[in-house]
Amino acid sequence: MSSNVSVYDATITTFNPQVFDLYILAQSWQPTFCSGKEAQYPGCRNPETYWETHLTLHGLWPEESNHVPPSFCSREAFDAKLIEHTIGMKTLHEFWPDVKVSETSDEYAEFWKHEWTRHGTCSGLSQVDYFTQAINLERNDTLAPTPEFVQQHVGKEVNVNELRQAFGDAALKCQHSHTHSIMFSQVFTCWQKNAQNIPTHRCKIKIRLYSSTFLNKTKGVLKRVFIHIA
Repeated sequence: MSSNVSVYDATITTFNPQVFDLYILAQSWQPTFCSGKEAQYPGCRNPETYWETHLTLHGLWPEESNHVPPSFCSREAFDAKLIEHTIGMKTLHEFWPDVKVSETSDEYAEFWKHEWTRHGTCSGLSQVDYFTQAINLERNDTLAPTPEFVQQHVGKEVNVNELRQAFGDAALKCQHSHTHSIMFSQVFTCWQKNAQNIPTHRCKIKIRLYSSTFLNKTKGVLKRVFIHIA
């Protein structure tokens, strides 16, 4: 019998951070997220080159098969200075950006704070280890690559079945443009973990995506590179 994993907003639960059996790695396609928001979000006006052809991190989420995903497992406060000093702002900004906020803003770390408070506290990892392990997956072209199919078809209309095939066992999410195009926006993949709660390799598992924007059309668009506004 195959297990199911739900990808949706978790409820607040009291949870032993050691009791989970896999991770969901959530990655975003920033050109789609930024579509039409260039004037609104600073990061969309000044994108990193990496974002134009690669997925970036949304989060690394502990999951328990066939159960409601855990969240908010402890009150350990997020230490932005520790994470920024240990991992480095350049690395964090490139692989785990928040395009809604200027990189120089005091609020830039709020996205990481949210991911740690909601998900990282359930991982059983230290803050440094949690962010390091997620970034290690993101930047490793062998473990969690942005498929060549995606990189080679940026800005083009693609067959959704081919897009699914490029990602393998994954849940794909999309959003509609103002012209009603279906644009690829996020991907969710399942990851096994070892006894130390370190994600190790992809797992084959059916992922249920609780979203009305599940990518179930015949064709979708890999949004073009960012529009630069002077």
